[in-house]
Amino acid sequence: MRKPGWLVFLFFTGSFSTMSQDRICECSPFFSPLAAADFESLFDPSLIRSKKIIEVNVYVASVQKPNRNKGDTSVKAGNQKYIKELFSFNTDGYAVHSRTFYSGRQNHYYLFKRDIKNNIVQLVSQFFDSDGKLSTDSKPDITDYTFDEYGDIVKRKKRAANGTVLPDEKSEYTTTEYNNQGLKIKETTHYYWDWETSPHRFNTTHYSYTNKGKTETAKTYDGKKLVLTTTTNYDDMGAPLNISSFNHLMNKPAYKKVFKYDSVGRLIKYTASSDDNYECPGRGNYSNEFKYSADGLLIEQRHTFSSTVCILQFEYK
Repeated sequence: MRKPGWLVFLFFTGSFSTMSQDRICECSPFFSPLAAADFESLFDPSLIRSKKIIEVNVYVASVQKPNRNKGDTSVKAGNQKYIKELFSFNTDGYAVHSRTFYSGRQNHYYLFKRDIKNNIVQLVSQFFDSDGKLSTDSKPDITDYTFDEYGDIVKRKKRAANGTVLPDEKSEYTTTEYNNQGLKIKETTHYYWDWETSPHRFNTTHYSYTNKGKTETAKTYDGKKLVLTTTTNYDDMGAPLNISSFNHLMNKPAYKKVFKYDSVGRLIKYTASSDDNYECPGRGNYSNEFKYSADGLLIEQRHTFSSTVCILQFEYK
């Protein structure tokens, strides 16, 4: 059972940038579409293409729930709406670049170079300067991706700061191996620091499966030391139902995630609990709910953490 490509997105999601906390949504770990591997779980290319959509603006609106303790004024209540991201699409309906914003000003640019099959083969990210132009003070961050004939990533490799391709023995890269059914069996990340006495470091994850491939157990090692065990249960379509992880270094659970889908397989709710503290204290637990238009386009993501609700609104052009 080959897992759908969009699953990569679920495991490599990032957070919106947090440059300050003047907006109550800025310190929340969003389930963000910012992932180099795949955007198609959010923006179905066939829909984008059929609707002749060329871009989508992602806006943030926030509403704080009433505090039970009226004396608690740690976060001011307020309603607000501001642009956070803008995605542009090619004529096939695939995202080709995005821009992130802070206080209405562009602060980061991402370029997604695609091959003839529309796989992302290179991610280029770069900062904007205070004038809203691509910064010349810092070089672009470039990662190259290699795919197999099934469209699965088999290697991702970072380039040097000046953009040159480094030999593997002096670069940071990750390789992924699959079995004949398209299931991951091993993932290896190589780190290289030339200033270290032992410049090479390997993190390796081994995957095993039970329940006819629907239950995946991943054991991650730092060198030879087991650091993390993650268990994922999938539905018949290969979409994750729940993920739980145990931190062996801390000897305690790391996190748990639960996913819910509608009758046509679209993600409608995602919840996460964690023993780790994010930069906003007490907000390790959060949930995301997703709404779609009658045409199937994602139009809203409702992110709830602590006593705050943050809403992402997707507007298409």
